[in-house]
Amino acid sequence: MKDLMAEHEIGFAKGKKEGHAAGLAEGRAEGFAEGFIESFAEGELKKAREISKGLRDDGVSMEIIVRRSGLSEEEIRKL
Repeated sequence: MKDLMAEHEIGFAKGKKEGHAAGLAEGRAEGFAEGFIESFAEGELKKAREISKGLRDDGVSMEIIVRRSGLSEEEIRKL
């Protein structure tokens, strides 16, 4: 009976360790993907702002800049 209990405890500990490792790997992968997407989106927004500011400074109409950049008129004026 003691051998059966010992095997159960060993199996439980092994399963717990494997589950923890799998959960950790999955969490890291999800975190990396979310971080990558977020930083990519931030880069795209920064580029849109830079281009919009340049177009505004060159005299392109606000209507065209708003339509093409996706930024609001207020945001473009603040650049």
